[in-house]
Amino acid sequence: MGDRLTIQALPGAAIGPFVTENGYLLQDQQEHTSLYYEPHGFPAPELAAIAPVDVAITPIVSLTLPLLGPLIQGHKTVLDVVKMLQPKFLLPTAAGGDVTFEGLLLTLLKPEGGVEELRSTLQHHYPTTKLLTPKPGERMQLAGPIQA
Repeated sequence: MGDRLTIQALPGAAIGPFVTENGYLLQDQQEHTSLYYEPHGFPAPELAAIAPVDVAITPIVSLTLPLLGPLIQGHKTVLDVVKMLQPKFLLPTAAGGDVTFEGLLLTLLKPEGGVEELRSTLQHHYPTTKLLTPKPGERMQLAGPIQA
């Protein structure tokens, strides 16, 4: 990787009272492109300082368990991420598209949000951000770096 790729860990979701999961910022120093990834929808306040990014990968749907609270809070925070990072492309993580949940847990999980709702909101309020929803295994070619 050398001088080409920079990986910066950022605070992500709290896992219990004493541990915080990482989110990541990946920057290609030669192509001047960047990608932000945080899988549970707990964006760090310092994200605005790293804007803009080319791609943000974050949840767009919230999944909540009664009495425990949100496991994934994408619906609640995805617009904050878009506002702070100004991504050209937004890709959903868990529960963003074609995900199937089964078993007892399904009866307890409360989902909120979805692709079409977010797509409409982005078109009206953040038209420079495009929501992409690839199927598992599908490759996508994203065009060019952000010109700062």
